[in-house]
Amino acid sequence: MNLLKQTNKNTAFESVITEKLTEDMDWANPDTFGEMLPFDVLEGKSICTDFLPAWVKDYVDAVAAHTQAEPGAVAVLALSILAACVQMRFEVLCPTGHSEVLSLWFFLALPPASRKSALLQSLLAPVIEWEQEEAKRLRPAIEQEQTHIAVIKEQINNLTRLAGKVEE
Repeated sequence: MNLLKQTNKNTAFESVITEKLTEDMDWANPDTFGEMLPFDVLEGKSICTDFLPAWVKDYVDAVAAHTQAEPGAVAVLALSILAACVQMRFEVLCPTGHSEVLSLWFFLALPPASRKSALLQSLLAPVIEWEQEEAKRLRPAIEQEQTHIAVIKEQINNLTRLAGKVEE
């Protein structure tokens, strides 16, 4: 069963999720969620970067070494940024026919002076560079389209004035 499909016009790319959720959860019944645990009894675990694709792992490990930050914190931020890059491009199709846009949400709480800004700057640098290159590459097409829109608006204004004169 195909549970994931690309949401843009290109339907040639489709991924198949082979595993299904084995546990049925009654989301309308909070009693099935289990007992809530207070934060002070939870023990945080370190996140290993071995699960990441090699190119992401290498980048995360390099940023962690450069910023002297915990690799797990860098991995969480990297996944957040990667998720933002693909968000709204894919949707998950449930067996019931319901679909949801693929999203990944993270909350990273670190104490002051944990190098959060340096981490974000290092991880966002390639995205910002790509956005700037794309803006430069697309500038002529955008300007041409803006000119086209201005011409069409002027034509609409002229036709509106002409229609007003005909009615008089």
